[in-house]
Amino acid sequence: MILKRIILLFLGIAVIPCVASNVQAAGDVFAHIDKALKVEYHREALTVGLVHEDEKITFTADGPVKIFVASPDQNDESNRNYVGGRRANVFEVLAKNCEFTMYRPRVRAASATDEQMAKQWAKTELAIKALEKGEPVTIIFYQPEVDIRRSVVTRISGIGSAVFRHN
Repeated sequence: MILKRIILLFLGIAVIPCVASNVQAAGDVFAHIDKALKVEYHREALTVGLVHEDEKITFTADGPVKIFVASPDQNDESNRNYVGGRRANVFEVLAKNCEFTMYRPRVRAASATDEQMAKQWAKTELAIKALEKGEPVTIIFYQPEVDIRRSVVTRISGIGSAVFRHN
């Protein structure tokens, strides 16, 4: 009886992380999307972490997602992927009926001007409008939150941008 409870407890602990997990990505996420199922544009005051945001785009779509995570073995010469100057492992997963929430970046890189940031967001909005019409787009997130349920990605949220993808 006690052994049976211990086995059930162990199985419960082992299965719960597989069924529902939330991951703070240690690197960037690239999603290749062919068509959005639904798109919403928001222009409102929001606070995400320490960054004040006033614009976001939310859409639902299916497609392959690549998650780049810093590698624990920085001396592995066979690993040619990099994130933030560190070697990275790449995980490819499927997004199914996934909610993508992309926030407009406000903190700019040292080499970018406010005008360049505004132009990039305008390009992102054009790419998402094209995505609504069925044109393929690549979405790039910078260290987002990623929800994985039953082996598929169901939500990605963070600062990002979109670019046209040519097949």
